[in-house]
Amino acid sequence: MLKIEPTKNTPHILIDAELGIMEFSGRCTINETKYLFETVKKCIEEYAKVPKPITRIEIKIEYFNTSSVSCLERIFNILNNANTKVVVDWFYEPDDDDVLELGEDFADVNKNCEFTIRQI
Repeated sequence: MLKIEPTKNTPHILIDAELGIMEFSGRCTINETKYLFETVKKCIEEYAKVPKPITRIEIKIEYFNTSSVSCLERIFNILNNANTKVVVDWFYEPDDDDVLELGEDFADVNKNCEFTIRQI
């Protein structure tokens, strides 16, 4: 299990390999995301070797910067190549068209994933 507590600039991240659950919530405004997401990426790569039949991802990020979007793309690439059904709950605030559109874009690109986009 990987659990990273949120800060003012980084999201809460939980990866529970035993349950096949991943959660990302909060804000991601740091520019050097590679340090934060390198640990996350390694954990997901290990999980992808022997994943659960269903992997559930909950995303409640209020703000993504460009580098965090790129990191999220890499995470989806890893999971798209794993032997698991990926189910994504993507949440957005009622007035946040940017996060809504980003969720729709991720759903369009990741056809192997089952996306549900929900307003908070």
